Amino acid sequence: MNLLALAIDIAVPPLSLLLALRRVSLAATALAVVFGISPVPLIMSLGNTMLFAGAGILAWWTYGRDLLKANAPVSIVGYAAGSCLSTINLFRAGRLRNGSEATAATLKGLVLIR
Repeated sequence: MNLLALAIDIAVPPLSLLLALRRVSLAATALAVVFGISPVPLIMSLGNTMLFAGAGILAWWTYGRDLLKANAPVSIVGYAAGSCLSTINLFRAGRLRNGSEATAATLKGLVLIR
């Protein structure tokens, strides 16, 4: 029985890989429509993407609301944008030759802006 459970566990791809494949599929079908191929695959890909998003929201609603609050994605986007702006400022200031200085500044919690 443990071997069967292990085989089933291995057969399921990681969620991040599945999401990446969804994006590739959506981009490929959108590109195909641009070049004049039937829009049916794009419609199917959009429907599949909406079902995937709905399943994720339902799973969060059922099991994850106590772990991840509704405003957390907004905070994550703000943090990512701030991190990107800090890196851009480091490049502009000429202080970033490779990633080592940015990593050191991030680890210390410093933002180096001229």
